[in-house]
Amino acid sequence: LRLVSNGENKVDWTVGAYYTDQDSDLGQNSYLVGYIPYLNAYPYGCAPPDFGWYCIGPYTTEQDFLFRRNQDYKETAIYGEFTINFTEDVHLTLGGRYFDNEIDVDALVDVPIYAVFAPPGVASESDSDSDFLVKANLAWDVTDASMLYATFSQGYRHGGSNAVPTTGKYGENPDYFVFAADTIDNYEVGYKGTVGRLNYAVDVYYADWKDPQLNTSTSNWGFFGVINGESARTQGFEVELSGNFTDALSYSFGYTYADAELTDDVYQPAGNFYGTPGRPVFLDRVAADGDRLPGTAEHVFNLTLRHDTELANGMEMSTVLSGYYQSDVLNSIGDDNCQTVNDPAGVCRDSPSEFRPFFPAGTPNPFYAPTSIWSRNYAEIDSFQIWNLSTTLSKDAWSASVFVKNVFN
Repeated sequence: LRLVSNGENKVDWTVGAYYTDQDSDLGQNSYLVGYIPYLNAYPYGCAPPDFGWYCIGPYTTEQDFLFRRNQDYKETAIYGEFTINFTEDVHLTLGGRYFDNEIDVDALVDVPIYAVFAPPGVASESDSDSDFLVKANLAWDVTDASMLYATFSQGYRHGGSNAVPTTGKYGENPDYFVFAADTIDNYEVGYKGTVGRLNYAVDVYYADWKDPQLNTSTSNWGFFGVINGESARTQGFEVELSGNFTDALSYSFGYTYADAELTDDVYQPAGNFYGTPGRPVFLDRVAADGDRLPGTAEHVFNLTLRHDTELANGMEMSTVLSGYYQSDVLNSIGDDNCQTVNDPAGVCRDSPSEFRPFFPAGTPNPFYAPTSIWSRNYAEIDSFQIWNLSTTLSKDAWSASVFVKNVFN
């Protein structure tokens, strides 16, 4: 619901209210077709007591994986902003948004084919949050064709749940089940306008990120998960240019520089692999202060050229060439530097535990590496460019196009 002031006033304003109730149900089923005869026939080496549990049968289902997650998210908010028009050229906008939200989650992970010795893992959690976000913008029309502006704004992304069981054979540390909201404070100064055939916009920005939501995998079984880091920041600048070389040939160009990095170490529960029941669950450092943020390219360019031609009989032809380039990005937090010798299977043995797992208490761990941030998910994705070309022939309400995507493969 939104109410907006009418006309041009000394003070223009907008007020409103917002409500959402979102239910999402997620599920996955996997089957090993024809596996039951194999399980019931193959003895697995059933010598008790070490392997006797493999002999439990008969097996009755081919389903090897079942996952369910039911999530209910509710949010209520009120918001408003007003713009003070000091003069025709100077404007100050102040705004705010108060919100209150709640999330309820139930999840189940099961391996039905082995249900006889691996009960389902279940989890249930509720969380709520409320906050007040603000924004402020000062704009000055330097000339009739240019504007200088400065903006402060706050962003918010609500928390959620991971597809992670916290009980049963596949149980993870309960800390993985939900993740918290993250917030950002954004500062931006820019200048934009028009000179002759040229339209331009340039800005510099700094964004301070609190409790950033970061992708990871759980320590016991490698489920996909989201965890909260401590802090991160992004800073850089942007340039946009567009206009016409001639009446028939136009262009647009953009460039973004983004320096994005963590500003604190990131830890997650190391899982019960590193300790037997009754021993502590260690925190594992999985990313370091100063590491690049994954998924963010430092340099991004885009370019478009468009040529328009009028043909006979009222027909028109438009040809567009567009290009995109981005520098390399990282796929994951962490790195690919294993500090201890890999085992024959190629698994890094770096451990956050000072003592040897599953050994008598106090046994030193030869793989103890508290500063390791090695991740099996880590990969560097090379820079790339993509060029597309299209031509459209049109007349009245009809058009026909030919196009090539990724011209240079």
